[in-house]
Amino acid sequence: MKHQPKLALIVALAAGVVFVAGCGKRANVASYRGESNRIAAVIAKRNLTPADVLGAVSTFVPNGRHDKYVMFASGG
Repeated sequence: MKHQPKLALIVALAAGVVFVAGCGKRANVASYRGESNRIAAVIAKRNLTPADVLGAVSTFVPNGRHDKYVMFASGG
């Protein structure tokens, strides 16, 4: 049970990311109900740490959005 506060933090963070990502598309908030259960299941199944989840959501860029850190280049 000592991992429960960390898991709650991860679920809250991930749910927040899902909510914010959907806000740009004028998504219905009600459509995200139950997402925290799915997120918690993935976190538990993959045995992720809070640092793992934070790193994933910090570097994720949804399709169609500009990623200022990605460059396609050709050497010849």
